[in-house]
Amino acid sequence: VGYSFGAWVNLLGFARSSAVRRLIVISPPVAFFDFGLIPRSPKIELVIAGTRDEFAPQDQVRAIFRSLSPDARLHFVANADHFYGGATVEIERVLDHYLCEAQA
Repeated sequence: VGYSFGAWVNLLGFARSSAVRRLIVISPPVAFFDFGLIPRSPKIELVIAGTRDEFAPQDQVRAIFRSLSPDARLHFVANADHFYGGATVEIERVLDHYLCEAQA
């Protein structure tokens, strides 16, 4: 799991790693970093961003991650900015649901 800059670093470092089975990214800063450096990878399974995230605009997140991992789940937290003030409960819910499914 990587958040913001950590999401970008994790994608750069682990998308091709055989030691990693799944990648979850939260608020990938697509507006500020070159995601063209990230390799396509089916390991990218879940992407979470806020609908008001100026660092991860919805249209850019959709376009980039549909290219990097067409089957990745994209979840946008309504009215949340990059810092998720008051919206962390929804992130917890989405992560919990995803992780429970992944274990099944």
